[in-house]
Amino acid sequence: MIQDPWKTFRCKPDPSGCEVEFQDTTYSDLGRDAVYYVRAIEEVSPAVNGGQLRCEYDEQGRCIKVKPCYGDYRTDPNDDCLANVEERAWSSPIYLTQPKQE
Repeated sequence: MIQDPWKTFRCKPDPSGCEVEFQDTTYSDLGRDAVYYVRAIEEVSPAVNGGQLRCEYDEQGRCIKVKPCYGDYRTDPNDDCLANVEERAWSSPIYLTQPKQE
């Protein structure tokens, strides 16, 4: 069983993508089913409305004012509404079932 639910596998930057393989060496020894999933995190890049409500914070770190990007007359036409984000994607669950003992 992988004890680290946040286990990370780094990929070298490559425009064609990333491929990762791993082994759970205790899977067959423990004799129990397992479920895995993959979460992919992209490199930081600018995205429209990536800042969401674009809070202004006070000294204690509390949001005291929001400046949303409405995309209409309420937003300055020179405001591109870009903010850096780390896009994420999750896989479907990967189920492994132990073979039945006969």
